[in-house]
Amino acid sequence: MFKNRKTYFTGVEPWGLATADLNNDNFIDIVITNYGSSALNVLLNDGYGNFNRRDTYYIGGTPMSVALADLNNDTFIDIIAANWGDKYVYIFLNKQNGKFQTYQRLTTDSSYATAVTTGDFNRDGKIDIAAVTYDNTLNVFLNQC
Repeated sequence: MFKNRKTYFTGVEPWGLATADLNNDNFIDIVITNYGSSALNVLLNDGYGNFNRRDTYYIGGTPMSVALADLNNDTFIDIIAANWGDKYVYIFLNKQNGKFQTYQRLTTDSSYATAVTTGDFNRDGKIDIAAVTYDNTLNVFLNQC
């Protein structure tokens, strides 16, 4: 059913994983959170199922979970990461080429964000963010963009 396995370096202690077309080339790319290196890795698909181009984005702390969505309605997918060890959810806006701008941060009520997801929670046509924490809380961020 599946072809032979291909193996790629992920960074130190990979934890979270998400897929989407990050550079609008119609090929699915991969984003990995690396708990041990305080970083995200973006692996772009070359169109043949190979992920040889890897860009690293450092955020400090220990990223646990990643979600992908177009937050600013520019038709390019952005990265959202939940980070264990500080009070933030990190947002990396796509530069419209599969590379990402320096992060923006959303403050949660806990130093231990464990998972993040997205959706249009208030039906206004804008993608919102939800993050859960180790302290048993859900933080919802409604998009104003």
